[in-house]
Amino acid sequence: ILRGIPSSVAVRYGDPVSVNCSTTVSHHGIGWEASYGGTGAEEVNQLSWTLENLTEWDISPSCFINPADSEQCMENLKIVVYTFPEKIQISSSNGSNGQMTEGKEYDIICEIPNIAPVQNLTVKWYKGDRIIKSDTFENTTFKHSVNASPRLSFKPSRQDSGARFRCEAQMDLRPVGPHFNVSSKEYNITVFCKYILNYCTYHLLGYSHILKFLSLLKIHHANADNMGSYTCDAWNSKGNVSKTVRVTVIGRCTLNDVLF
Repeated sequence: ILRGIPSSVAVRYGDPVSVNCSTTVSHHGIGWEASYGGTGAEEVNQLSWTLENLTEWDISPSCFINPADSEQCMENLKIVVYTFPEKIQISSSNGSNGQMTEGKEYDIICEIPNIAPVQNLTVKWYKGDRIIKSDTFENTTFKHSVNASPRLSFKPSRQDSGARFRCEAQMDLRPVGPHFNVSSKEYNITVFCKYILNYCTYHLLGYSHILKFLSLLKIHHANADNMGSYTCDAWNSKGNVSKTVRVTVIGRCTLNDVLF
């Protein structure tokens, strides 16, 4: 009976909207019921529901007709009201300078302002050129725009220093609306290691010796020659640390030709 009504339309928040409803049957009135832009019953064969600025997030207009030979007929129109940001930002729970400590857990945050419907949002996380995670919001029921802040938990190792992260927001309203895509700028991280061992110095029986870049010093078959002070020095850009230990070798001794 009613013609020309799509099942749904997508409209950007604040934009104008106009949808036609028509019929070819004899009737006693056709009209639109809506919280905004509704009409009374009119003796015409085509009638439009029109708003100059759509500023309601939850609106469901219906076209009705009073046929001459049957009861009233009505069809509902689903309106998808959307908004999408021009830019998004990325940061971390440690601030925006990208400095992290090895082994400590951080949240990398993607800040997506003023987006709707968030149910159609997909956030992809990139490390370099590789996607490492995707977030969706299908289980949310917001009817209005929100500020989305999905997070990526990350525990850096020293090999991650210099890594590039970014997040990408996508919203797909097809087939009734457009497809949106925007990416953040890259977020570069610098990882400070717990320590970087630079050299180990040991002092034995009147002389000193330096072993560079030694993280583990093993002494096999220890004897008196190995006794002495061992100092390890390590530093990175945040400072330096030194540790000295004294090694004493205790063992059996053999006494020969001892007279009592």
